[in-house]
Amino acid sequence: MTNHAKIAVLISLVAMASLVAIYVAMNQANAQLREEIGALRSQQSGTSVERTHSAPEFKGLAEELTRLRTEHNELLRLRGEVGMLRRERANLEAKPAEADKFDSEAAVKQGLNKLADAKRNFLVPWALAIGAFAQAHDGESG
Repeated sequence: MTNHAKIAVLISLVAMASLVAIYVAMNQANAQLREEIGALRSQQSGTSVERTHSAPEFKGLAEELTRLRTEHNELLRLRGEVGMLRRERANLEAKPAEADKFDSEAAVKQGLNKLADAKRNFLVPWALAIGAFAQAHDGESG
């Protein structure tokens, strides 16, 4: 065997030995972590037992939370009702102003007369224009 072959075999053996050492170290670390996980799980199950013993303490908190949620829902309902009442009040305040315009019968008649005048004022220029067109064309159509 040549020196190069011997060196290659030696390097391969060293690499294999280091890989085996790494594998063994990883297995030991895994075993240690599994033990820690087991200890934590048993500790966690112990705390769940403690939680069940302290449940009466949480009962008061749960009742307070329920009361607060109920009060919050009531507050939201009342806010919506206040908004609705404000809109209703604004509508009612606007209606008397409109009702005052046509409060009396005379005011209604006056409004109708103004409307009739406006219609007449709109139609008179059209009638005059049609009459002028007819005179200019001696009554001929088209």
